[in-house]
Amino acid sequence: MLLFTKNLCMWWVTEEDLDKDKIYDVFVSYSHKDEDFVTQKLIPWLEGGPHPYKLCLHYRNWIPGEFIATQVTNSVLESRRTLVVLSPNFLESVWGKLEFRTAHMQAMSERRVRVVVVLYGDVDINSLDRELQAYLKTNSYLKWGEAYFWNKLMYALPHSKRNGKHEID
Repeated sequence: MLLFTKNLCMWWVTEEDLDKDKIYDVFVSYSHKDEDFVTQKLIPWLEGGPHPYKLCLHYRNWIPGEFIATQVTNSVLESRRTLVVLSPNFLESVWGKLEFRTAHMQAMSERRVRVVVVLYGDVDINSLDRELQAYLKTNSYLKWGEAYFWNKLMYALPHSKRNGKHEID
């Protein structure tokens, strides 16, 4: 992670060719009940931080009147990563679970890490459904407020190498 944040090993971790047709860097999946956290903390950093990302967001990029399931699928397919804000509110949301499953299935079909999970709030991993539990036990995840959170998040999100500098497509 240190090498990545200092732009010293970008030529080894670039996925530009595999993702060149994707519209967005990150689809942010979250419960509408966590919108304040997402819009006040995550989005400003993701879009205005040291390496701005192009985000796909429900309220900004979804087409009113379209089927939600279709928009979930399109958001996942058109994004390099899906960032899941896993909170107690998210766990109560039928749509949130659909978004996670869609992203997870896409990642499995491509055999690539495409889902980035951020634990937000008091989430008891042992009480999750089997699919989420299995995912968290076999994949890395971030916890909001942990040390070096932003560096870890930046490392987990898409990055590319151009002229030796970290840039987003």
